Amino acid sequence: MAGASTQANSNSRLLQLPSQLFRQTDFQRCLQRLATERTATFDSVWGSACALLVAALATSEFLQLLVVCPTDQALDDLSGDLESFLSEAFDRFPAYDTSHTGDGVDLNLGDRTRVLKSLFAGQSKKLLLTSIQALLQLVPAATSLTSSSRRLAVGNRVDLDEFKQWLTARGFHNTPAIEIPGEFSSRGGIVDVFAADWSNPVRIEWFDNEVESIREFDIETQRSIQPLPDIELTVLTGSSDVSQTLLDYLDQNALLVLVHPEEMERHGQQFYQRHDDHTALTELSELQKRFGQYVLASVHELAAGGFANTYRMSSESVPSFEGDSTEVRVQLDRVAQEHDAVVVARVDGEIQRLIELLHDTATAKHGRLHFAVGCVQAGFRWLAGGVVVIGCDQMFHRGQLRRSPRRKLGKAIDSFLDLQPGDLVV
Repeated sequence: MAGASTQANSNSRLLQLPSQLFRQTDFQRCLQRLATERTATFDSVWGSACALLVAALATSEFLQLLVVCPTDQALDDLSGDLESFLSEAFDRFPAYDTSHTGDGVDLNLGDRTRVLKSLFAGQSKKLLLTSIQALLQLVPAATSLTSSSRRLAVGNRVDLDEFKQWLTARGFHNTPAIEIPGEFSSRGGIVDVFAADWSNPVRIEWFDNEVESIREFDIETQRSIQPLPDIELTVLTGSSDVSQTLLDYLDQNALLVLVHPEEMERHGQQFYQRHDDHTALTELSELQKRFGQYVLASVHELAAGGFANTYRMSSESVPSFEGDSTEVRVQLDRVAQEHDAVVVARVDGEIQRLIELLHDTATAKHGRLHFAVGCVQAGFRWLAGGVVVIGCDQMFHRGQLRRSPRRKLGKAIDSFLDLQPGDLVV
């Protein structure tokens, strides 16, 4: 088994690929022309190679990147793939659920609020992923964002009853114990509150009419995480006064990356046409006109024609494997050919089993077999990089266990009797 790299250095091969792409002479030339001509095309980008490309672009000189996917599902897939190629954190701006009735919590609305606030404050992450559906949904102007926020600091004099009335008037639900965003609970001089854009709730303690302490706490253990000097409560809803798009929060020199623009346009039109009420949407044609105001790049599997500034990534799709374990070994050698192969498993525990299964392949015996823990939705061969990347789910022809980007909510149940039909169980 000495021919296969072990878990100790498993992910290093994937994390090295973006810098390897970035150093390609033709790729550098394309980026240089992109900076001056403000447009570029990236062609021959198949499957999860899109995440590799985005990770490489994230290391470029552009201070802000917005990647637009054709659907929210494509956004989720790219987000999962990207974590395998990029060690830096990035943000997501999803579409809010237009079928949301208000009986539950639309977490996407909280994510949208958090991203807008960070952009407005100039504290956003360099890379932001979104979908065309999310872009079509209008957002509050910066002035409205400010007027919808309220800041509390330790030492402030705040009437407790007035604060609870303020929460109730803005849609917070008063509950005995908070479990999800959009709730608050009160007992004596203590108020627990969970805003939609927060990762954890906070506990605010009053002494008379003075805010004595503010602490972030864990919703499951109820233990304090850290004291906070102040908090900002921002309350936006799907019916908030909206008049702008996410683009209005971007710098004019931001790089927009359109993933599969033809597919994106089709899904954008379908999304717009499905809604009878367009008051909270912008028209796709108007949005497309705005694209030209920014540095613009498009990503294609197979571009329709030749473009002046084009980089061909020269990646290829990898078919799903078929057959038993013996046939899988044969197909791995056939797919890898003379390239390095990186097999991506979902969890650490699968790595040892894969090493045992694949150690006698020609790829492993020649020291070209590597393993990584992560997510690869659609395997690819990158010819210029001399590497094949494939997920073990694709090798064994099983469905992907999709990792939700949503935050962990709720608390542990005490008994299986607490379960209700439709509850998710891990």
